[in-house]
Amino acid sequence: MLRLCEALDLPLAQRNAMLESAGLPAAFTAHAIDELAMAPIRRVLQRVLDSHEPYPAWIYGGGLRPLSANHAGESLLPGLCAMTPEAIVDLWCAPGPLRLLVDNWAEAMWAAIDSLRREVARTNDAHIAALLRRAERHARGVPRPAAVDPELPVACPRFRVGGRLVRTIAAVLRFDTAVDVTASELRVELMFPADDESDAFFRRRSAS
Repeated sequence: MLRLCEALDLPLAQRNAMLESAGLPAAFTAHAIDELAMAPIRRVLQRVLDSHEPYPAWIYGGGLRPLSANHAGESLLPGLCAMTPEAIVDLWCAPGPLRLLVDNWAEAMWAAIDSLRREVARTNDAHIAALLRRAERHARGVPRPAAVDPELPVACPRFRVGGRLVRTIAAVLRFDTAVDVTASELRVELMFPADDESDAFFRRRSAS
């Protein structure tokens, strides 16, 4: 059964579910993030958040639940960590104040939908699939931009703050060697400045 799960490249939670449906014990632990066994993971996560200042960073758990952010992340998107996954989808994809903050909102929204689609393909998670359908409903009638930023090899949001354009590049950190369900579902989103002017913006914001 484990060889079949490995061949199918199933997430650890689904491997446990398949084992249990066959009357077998789960093979992978699923510790809560605040348990003692997860202390090494928490130290790594906190070090990543701290060392990434003055640039924004956020930690998500399974089902794209926000867990924490560093100071720069909380300053850029206040209150995000208190939101439900559904509210975050609405923030990025529905009409609202973020459209005024993100200069290339349509491009960023479609990039977020593409990310959700990849997550559904990777995990086959029903909750994430529901988030994807929610995002796609918001996207109806919003055409995907034909042109993207020619100076960047990735599609990332450009924020307009106080008349200043802040260009960013995002990357995701995962524990690809995880043997615990919770650890395998953790996702750290790291935002970097895409140019010197944007770098200076984040550094000034941090200093003030």
